[in-house]
Amino acid sequence: MSGAQQAVIDHNSTIKSIGGTIASMGLEKSGYSTLGKFITPAVWATDYAVNKNMPDKADVGIFATGLFGGPAAVASTVVGIFKSVLDDDMNAKLRVIKAAEGAPFNEGIKICYHYASSAPFINALTIASLGGTCWQHPNGLWVYIVDKNNNLVHNYTPKVAVQIIRPAHPFRMGSNGRLAITNTTVRKF
Repeated sequence: MSGAQQAVIDHNSTIKSIGGTIASMGLEKSGYSTLGKFITPAVWATDYAVNKNMPDKADVGIFATGLFGGPAAVASTVVGIFKSVLDDDMNAKLRVIKAAEGAPFNEGIKICYHYASSAPFINALTIASLGGTCWQHPNGLWVYIVDKNNNLVHNYTPKVAVQIIRPAHPFRMGSNGRLAITNTTVRKF
């Protein structure tokens, strides 16, 4: 893979965000402000058709804020670009984790950040209490694993981890009505 191809992969979200912003601004300056508002959904639709990627709740919220125009549009543009940079960083870290875990497991590894609207560690605790294995890689990213049917996997042992959270074995209910969990600090790297 060439350096240019790798750069596009490494900065995909940022490129889409900045490109969409420039296209939208261009349409608005040309008198097509209504059409400019459809650039972001068009980018999302194309990304889903090509890569099966969907926007997360934060992306939708940022887009909706931008529809108010004025200062809200400027703020949502700035926040959207910063979020794109963070998304690119998380995706690069996820590629490292998937490479470390190897096939066939790497396709089922997901980022805890995208599971819900809480912090990744809180999402990891929730996922474990619902029956999944989560771990923090040395690069700092919290991830979890699902099987080919998108079911949480409770008994996976990651090859590279600094912390693992999973349901306690034998399974038992915790005081919150969910599975009791274990939190193990390891140094596997």
